[in-house]
Amino acid sequence: MKKVICISGIFTVVLLILFLTGWAGREDVVRESLRQGNRQYESADYIEALKSYETGLAASPENKALNYNAAQAAYILAEYENDTSFYEKAIQYYEKSGDSVDKFLNAGNCCFRLGDAVQDMNQKAQYYSQALQIYQEGIMKYPQNVPLKYNYELVKEKLEELLQDMKQENDGQDGDSGDQENQDQGDQEQGDQEQGDQDQENENTQGNQEQENQDQEQAQEGNEQDNTENNQGDQEQESENTEESQNKQESNSNQDENSGDEQQGSYSQNDGEETLDQEAIQRILQMLEAQEKESLKNNQEVVGGNEEKNGW
Repeated sequence: MKKVICISGIFTVVLLILFLTGWAGREDVVRESLRQGNRQYESADYIEALKSYETGLAASPENKALNYNAAQAAYILAEYENDTSFYEKAIQYYEKSGDSVDKFLNAGNCCFRLGDAVQDMNQKAQYYSQALQIYQEGIMKYPQNVPLKYNYELVKEKLEELLQDMKQENDGQDGDSGDQENQDQGDQEQGDQEQGDQDQENENTQGNQEQENQDQEQAQEGNEQDNTENNQGDQEQESENTEESQNKQESNSNQDENSGDEQQGSYSQNDGEETLDQEAIQRILQMLEAQEKESLKNNQEVVGGNEEKNGW
């Protein structure tokens, strides 16, 4: 088997070289590529078959038979190799192939499976739509073919479900966006309100500061006025005290003068009284002396111890 693959590969390369150098004509290359590719296809050697068909397409890109066979080989390879890139090749080749039920059926299937393979919902919807178009075109040309109709209805239902899901998701995003916008608007309004409150608070603070400054100025003016009045009152009180002191001094001076006069008068009176008392005493003494003389004349005893004992 390996020898066959190697030989077929060498043959394809040689055939291409002959075509490029002019030793082989276009028809010869197409005929030999179809023959070699079909043999490989029947042997389930789909990779080498595709290469052989593509060698012929290099000489004749519009050849419908080569395009159809290359599309069939790519379609099978995509299934066997689980490689979606072969689906894309198959679609390209089917577009240039002749009309057949397999062409529309398999080309539509390639688009549908590419849609299943992608995760992006928009790409998925695009592939499903392309598959529906291909099935619809095949149904128009082969209206009795059941597989085309069945696949068309199946993919149509899948596409409707997908579009419904996309609509719900978009509505949810719009709702989230609206909620976000409302939240942003609410945050903006709240920020404006807070800013307004802050401005109002600043204005109130400034007004209160100005009022406090005015109150302080008025209080300072009142204190200055009170101090001035107090100073005036103190000066008046000092004047009154000075005047009262002067009056007291004058009164004391007058009292001292009156007291001097009274004292001087009393001294005169006392002197008079003292003079009278001395004269009375003198007369009494003279009378006692006369009495003593008279008593001495009548009694000549000397006073002895009893008088001394009794004391006087």
